[in-house]
Amino acid sequence: DEREYLPYNAVSLSPDEESIVYLSLHSSDKVIGVRNIQTAKEETAFIDGFDDGGNFLWSPNKQKIAFVLSNLKYDDFGFAFPENETVFVLDTDAMALEQVYSAETKEKTVEPISWEGQNLVIKDGQYNYLISVDLQTGKETKFYPTATPTP
Repeated sequence: DEREYLPYNAVSLSPDEESIVYLSLHSSDKVIGVRNIQTAKEETAFIDGFDDGGNFLWSPNKQKIAFVLSNLKYDDFGFAFPENETVFVLDTDAMALEQVYSAETKEKTVEPISWEGQNLVIKDGQYNYLISVDLQTGKETKFYPTATPTP
């Protein structure tokens, strides 16, 4: 069997179905990688200090990928839960990582949900709000839900 098997934590197909992004945190070389499916060209960036991750969101032009990394904590029964969650953006041209949001949490509740121009919109389910992060300035704007009247 000539297939290559790698221990991926998470994988996502690009919107044009030409590339995959993967997160591999099981080995000593913890990496995020982007691989072109047709050419097998692959580029990686090293990640240190995290145990789990995923929730990939490709930008419409494929130049950026938002994703979540977390540190796991174990309870007395051996069940793992995230101690914190951090949203990063990967620049796929430079393979450079930028941290854009971080939250202490006890559940997997943080996820990037959409790109709005130069802004990344993130859902923080623990505190029940959306955060719009301007990737040029780093400014965060929080949006809280409003009560809707019921008939």
